[in-house]
Amino acid sequence: MTLAIDISNNNGVVDLSYCHDAGVEIAVAKATEGVNFHDDFYYRNVAHAHSSGIHVGAYDFARPSANTGAQEAKAFLAEIAGGETVDFVALDMEDDRVSPTAGLAAFALDWWECVRENFSRPIYLYTSHGYALAHDLLNHPELGGFRLWIASWSVTQPTSLSGWDRIGAWQFTDEGYTPGVGRVDQSIWYDRF
Repeated sequence: MTLAIDISNNNGVVDLSYCHDAGVEIAVAKATEGVNFHDDFYYRNVAHAHSSGIHVGAYDFARPSANTGAQEAKAFLAEIAGGETVDFVALDMEDDRVSPTAGLAAFALDWWECVRENFSRPIYLYTSHGYALAHDLLNHPELGGFRLWIASWSVTQPTSLSGWDRIGAWQFTDEGYTPGVGRVDQSIWYDRF
């Protein structure tokens, strides 16, 4: 198990050189949100993670309320192609602008298929139990190509979602603290790179 943080424009300028001493070995950097938002800190965060000896991933904060999965995947891939290589990517499914009961499995599959054609490293789906249940992300074997990164802040041991046999990573808090970063989401990463 490895401690990970996810960082974005919400964190501002961060200093990842303190991460190893704090036990953090992975940083997941926001690259895009939908098709029009590109995180201004993304390239700096990825480069700084590499220079600090930290594994790094990139994520797309999905906006299925406004786009198709393929549209978002193409914007995301174009963004990460402009920077240093990442160890993995993730689709962050928590859009609160989408209808409360909208089915999003087709969106997620569309995104995954487009990314998989162009990215050979691990691909994660980040979501929570409640969001997955409300938006029909459970029991879809076709989504099994995603590794699961589950957000579950009120438990001491997470459980997987129906449709996945295991959890790849568990975001256990949105109120963690890491020197050089400040308040930050923290995860335990079960997968190795």
